Amino acid sequence: MTPVEPGKSIEPIKKMPKDDGKGVSAPIVPIAPIAPAGARIETEVKNPFELARRYEQRVSHASNYSRLTGQLSFVHADGGLWVLRYAPLAEEDRNGGSVILARDRMMNNYREGDLVTIEGQVISEKGSARLGGPLYRVQAISLVDRPLK
Repeated sequence: MTPVEPGKSIEPIKKMPKDDGKGVSAPIVPIAPIAPAGARIETEVKNPFELARRYEQRVSHASNYSRLTGQLSFVHADGGLWVLRYAPLAEEDRNGGSVILARDRMMNNYREGDLVTIEGQVISEKGSARLGGPLYRVQAISLVDRPLK
């Protein structure tokens, strides 16, 4: 081992790439795949209250909101609430296009993403302390479509 002179720092020895006769090899750097022309790349996180595209033309509501067809979402706020989105986010609606379903209905047969038709009535303009939208009491519910998982 060679002694080091006072006041001088030790530089680590740098190894040069080996030449195997075919040229100097460089490290392999992975390249991100290139999307085909015309492919749509999703870069945003989807809003959980946004309708699935396949349902946009199938949702509806009666003028008095006694009958709604929309997509179910389950929200973990306030101990767990079912929300029905019956209009796209961009559509003008006095309820914002969704209602919060009252807990007096068994929902065991339904899943998040289901398209359902419900009959009932708005029972309160404020359905939750944390969520917007009125509280809706369901008198009847039927499955219209269930997305494949």
